[in-house]
Amino acid sequence: MTALQARDAAQLARLSRIEGQLRGVRAMIAGGRYCLDINGQIEAVIGALRSLKSELVRDLVRACALEAHRRGDPTPMLRCLAELFPGSAVAESPPRATSGDSACGCAESSGSKATVPRDADEPPTLTRMQQEQH
Repeated sequence: MTALQARDAAQLARLSRIEGQLRGVRAMIAGGRYCLDINGQIEAVIGALRSLKSELVRDLVRACALEAHRRGDPTPMLRCLAELFPGSAVAESPPRATSGDSACGCAESSGSKATVPRDADEPPTLTRMQQEQH
């Protein structure tokens, strides 16, 4: 098992535990449990989801940073960060795409990197790039 497969398996196991917690919340509500107990369980679910999201973002940023370093070009990294943090300073002025750029140079899961047409008016987003690949 590769490191990537092991990471994915661990994340899927975490999601299974979160699903179990959500089923527990549903059972608590159906059973008429005290609302503060239910609230505590909901907070636990939210915390678990935030933790998983942080791990996913950390892995994505790490992969994007390594790819930007490998290329010697921060553009894909900046575009990746702009999409991760919309409304932030980095998202206010994302770099323009050039021929051959991908939205994020770290898209390992699909095995291919989409390119941006030379005449693109604005940088692509990860979501748009994923939609174009399908």
